[in-house]
Amino acid sequence: MSGAQAAGIVVGVDGTTASSAALVFALCEGARRSSEVEVVTAWAFDGPDDDFRGWESLRESAARAQDVAVTAALATVAAPALLSRSVVEGAAGPELLHAAHEADYLVVGKTLGSTTQPDPTGSVREYCLSHASMPVLVVPERVGASHLLPRAGSRLSGLMMCLEDNSPDAQPRPRRFEELTVDECWSLLASRPVGRIGYTGTHGPQVLPVNYSARDGTIVFRTAAYNSLARDVRGNRVAFEVDELDDASATGWSVLAVGCATFVEDPDDLVTVWDGGLEPWAPGTRTLCVSITPETVTGRRITVS
Repeated sequence: MSGAQAAGIVVGVDGTTASSAALVFALCEGARRSSEVEVVTAWAFDGPDDDFRGWESLRESAARAQDVAVTAALATVAAPALLSRSVVEGAAGPELLHAAHEADYLVVGKTLGSTTQPDPTGSVREYCLSHASMPVLVVPERVGASHLLPRAGSRLSGLMMCLEDNSPDAQPRPRRFEELTVDECWSLLASRPVGRIGYTGTHGPQVLPVNYSARDGTIVFRTAAYNSLARDVRGNRVAFEVDELDDASATGWSVLAVGCATFVEDPDDLVTVWDGGLEPWAPGTRTLCVSITPETVTGRRITVS
């Protein structure tokens, strides 16, 4: 670790998808916390002592794997204030713990494969969890850029629940279920860019994702004029659902709003919608604004106690 920083994050990278997810998380947290991130790749050569070409080839492969992983991650996330990299010879577990002995925590990946296939990250992860004197944060491979990047900071509390207790008496932490207040529901509705509209259409029940805005007691989204969605929902009761789930900790929340869908036709209301910057993600011309005025808004949250 750099002497300029009193603490930081060390992340192990070995070329696997799981370690790439761990790297993305570490870079996001380093940028958010303005702390140092050290990327460590360990390699070990078990060939003959005089096989210098094999030794050099393995060292270059390890460095190349780290270069590829860091380049890919930095193409999608902002770099932290201070980023250092090292490629070290030795067993991965001990080398990671040595690099992280003064860090805030060590980040490692976890492969989520089938029960019949070995986890290539398992032995290193288990060694770190068994021998670490610092917190070890385990990031499952599917908690990657698409799942983490849009709200990296807000994900920290959920992912930290994946922090595995090193003690032999560790017990699963109980989860708690709670109902959300109406104000909390509207606050969460306003926090997400995409929700799901459910309705009974010409061809039966439908659930479609739409990006939207929620404010002043209404939910508004834009769609193509007089397409099947517009025809089916106009003047009818619909359901609108939004959620944020954390696979790593099995926690999250969901909000459900039920009410009548109408077209926004008042000129002042249309100006408000257009000035609000609501831009459809879907391609094509989508100038029709649909408003949902909920009759009921309910929500639920599952947290770790």
